[in-house]
Amino acid sequence: MTIRPAKPRPGGLDPGPAAQSAATPLRAAMRAFDDGAQDFLRANAAVWDVVGRQAAVAAAPALGDWVLDACCGAGASALPLARAVGPAGRVDAVDLSPRLTRHGQRAARRAGLGRIAFHAADVLAWAAARASTYDAAVCTLGLMFLPEPAEALTVLASALRPGGRIAVTTWAAGAMQPLAGILWRARLDCGLAPPPVPPFAAAVAATEEPGRLLNLAARARLDRARVDVHHQKLALPGPVGWALSRGTVLNSLLAGLNPGQEDRVRRLLDEGMTQNGNLVDATTLTLHARRTRPFEHAAAPGRTP
Repeated sequence: MTIRPAKPRPGGLDPGPAAQSAATPLRAAMRAFDDGAQDFLRANAAVWDVVGRQAAVAAAPALGDWVLDACCGAGASALPLARAVGPAGRVDAVDLSPRLTRHGQRAARRAGLGRIAFHAADVLAWAAARASTYDAAVCTLGLMFLPEPAEALTVLASALRPGGRIAVTTWAAGAMQPLAGILWRARLDCGLAPPPVPPFAAAVAATEEPGRLLNLAARARLDRARVDVHHQKLALPGPVGWALSRGTVLNSLLAGLNPGQEDRVRRLLDEGMTQNGNLVDATTLTLHARRTRPFEHAAAPGRTP
């Protein structure tokens, strides 16, 4: 299903403040992924590789394209992107997690992909410093963790050459259910209060509906915006569901548990997921748009080696 805006909206944002203010909340949000890297990687085959391949196909990179993969994680979308652009292209895969980017670089070497580089860096600072460099930008399940998503989208778009394409994939509202709901109820069952609202909750809300994504694209001065909805369910057997819980921001639901309570939550998670056939809603949204208008802070078209 494809959703398009009723009419374009003028206006835009200065990308500077977002790049400057991103570090603290972004690092706080992404620390869960770096600290839980081993658990994150245990969910690769069941979750990240599936969504990453879909995101790479949706981005439709051409041979020879230079691509920025923002919030790349361990390379679930970056590796198929590198295969698609071929030896004349280039992929810069950027993420704050050194552990995940090291894993991605090793995977790229094993696959013989020479025109891909993984960088442990603040992706907004990276993009702001490389105006008009890339033919395409991809952000898979990352925009919701960037502060002020409209400003973040503006910064990412400023790294595109005129006519460049951006593809942003997010979870749809209700994704990761019933897993997240089971964890929530299990936490309460242990007598613990709900965890505090995470700092990125507003950004998640701004990216989980097609209309809201289209609004972000308009505020970022992007054109030809549309949103594709990909409905799917993923199989998450007990060990994978637990790894996903520990290796992502879902681990906030495990905060404060003692070993006995953690064992109880894991047992309740296994039981609850089994009752639901070990399936979770993994519906994603992909925003497609182009940069056709100039940015005040964009340099003259050119590439940074």
